Amino acid sequence: MQKYVGTISENKGHIFTQNLDKYFKSLKEEIFVVNMEVQICPGKPLCAEENLGDIDVLLIDSKRKKIVCIEAKDYYEARTIYDMLSQNIKIEKALPKVIRRDEWCKKHMNLFKFYSKNIDESYDVKTIFLTYEEPTYKYFKHSKESPIAMLSAFDIIKDYNVIFPKIK
Repeated sequence: MQKYVGTISENKGHIFTQNLDKYFKSLKEEIFVVNMEVQICPGKPLCAEENLGDIDVLLIDSKRKKIVCIEAKDYYEARTIYDMLSQNIKIEKALPKVIRRDEWCKKHMNLFKFYSKNIDESYDVKTIFLTYEEPTYKYFKHSKESPIAMLSAFDIIKDYNVIFPKIK
């Protein structure tokens, strides 16, 4: 049963990622390079020494000179305290790998030229943790502040420019 629930969850996550891909490609006024499920591992264009997983949605905006790596999670809506705590635990477990991937992307920005030849040292790289529902993580106190921005799908629907924050 647990394997079946895991398969359903994986399928929901893939559908969420596909919908994000379609959404960003549908923004007619913007010209993004949009790629889905970009692997960071040995033998791939973003060749790392170890498997760092994938960037669910990769956006490259040459006008703003931004590379945005989106980690998309389709968590169920937290309706109870238990749900909120459970979602927070899931995010806390996922964050270390996302942070490592973010650090790797910043150090290896030149490899992104595979996806857009315009990339140079003037570009900024930012990772966003995007959940379908409001991420409960931002409402809990944590021992360390995360360098990863937490957004919901509703945030980007209201104003997709929120994914292009001022990066320092």
